[in-house]
Amino acid sequence: MGDVIISLGSNLDYREENIRYALDRMTAFFRIVDLSFFYETEPLDYIWQGWFINAVVSGYFDDDPLELLRLLKDIELQMGRAQKYDKGPRIIDLDILIFNNIIANTAELTIPHTRMIERKFILLPIKDIKPDFIHPTLNKHIDILINECRDNSTIIKRGHLWRKDECIK
Repeated sequence: MGDVIISLGSNLDYREENIRYALDRMTAFFRIVDLSFFYETEPLDYIWQGWFINAVVSGYFDDDPLELLRLLKDIELQMGRAQKYDKGPRIIDLDILIFNNIIANTAELTIPHTRMIERKFILLPIKDIKPDFIHPTLNKHIDILINECRDNSTIIKRGHLWRKDECIK
C-alpha cells in the first residue's frame, strides 16, 4: 500500500465540478485521506488559456504506481481530455506527485514528479495537507521548496469547495 500525493487541475468548462467528479471516480480505487484547499491559478507556459483550479489529494493505493497511472489516465479519457498541444487547456489533469518512498524515472512515469518543485500551485496545496513534507530526493522541507520556487504566477486560495467527507470513503 502506497502513501500517494496526486495533483488535480482543470481549466475548461465547470472547473470545480470537473475536479469533484475526478475525485469521486478516484474513490473506486484510491482511499483519500486528505484534500487540500482549492487554488485558482493563472496558466504557465502556454498563457493564452483560461485560469485553472488546482488541488492535491493524499491517500493510499493498493497496487503499483504504473497501475495507478493507468487508472488516472482512464479517468482523464472518460472525462473527455483531449490535449491538442503540450500545456494547453484541459478538462482534467491528474498527476502522481509522490508514491510512498518510490523513486522512478521511466518513459511512462517519473516519481517524484519532475516539475512539482517549479509550481507553487502544487507546493502550496501540499503544504495544506502535509505541512512537514520533505521532498524524497532533494531532502528539503516544503517551506524551503516554496521559498526557493521561482514561480511568480498569481495564485488565489479559494478554500474548500465542498466538505472533505463527501469524497473520503
